[in-house]
Amino acid sequence: MSDPRYHEAPTNPSAMKRWPAEGYQTSSPGGTFDSVSERLLNRHFSPSQKAALLRALKDTRGIRYRGNVEDRAGRVGAAFTVESRYGGLPKERTLLFNPRNGNLLAYEEELTDEGGKLNVTSPAVVLYITCLKPSGAWLQGPTPDTAPGQQLTQG
Repeated sequence: MSDPRYHEAPTNPSAMKRWPAEGYQTSSPGGTFDSVSERLLNRHFSPSQKAALLRALKDTRGIRYRGNVEDRAGRVGAAFTVESRYGGLPKERTLLFNPRNGNLLAYEEELTDEGGKLNVTSPAVVLYITCLKPSGAWLQGPTPDTAPGQQLTQG
């Protein structure tokens, strides 16, 4: 049997709501974000799959649509955010999409409470990915022109 994490993404929004949980241990909003961010970075989505994904995210309980937000590269996109302890630490995760074509622009994880033994003061950005090209080329980590801990800003 093939690994369900590599099954083709559906084009139907109701099927897309179930798809991120396939092959993962949880279907929580935090788990959904983890699955979606991983899948967006390692495969190509058709326009109909992207549309279904955006509709599914908008309709998933626990995931908040934030409207237009500017990323660290100065691009404005449609932002979806979830606050969760998925993975063990309290984080706010944000996915930012190009509103014209549905391409992923950026993904950010920010620690929202004390990191325990990590000795990190919150808020602190612990992961940031900037998608430079829709083909999956991306740059991970702080860029020279952005300070660690700088947040996505409302646009």
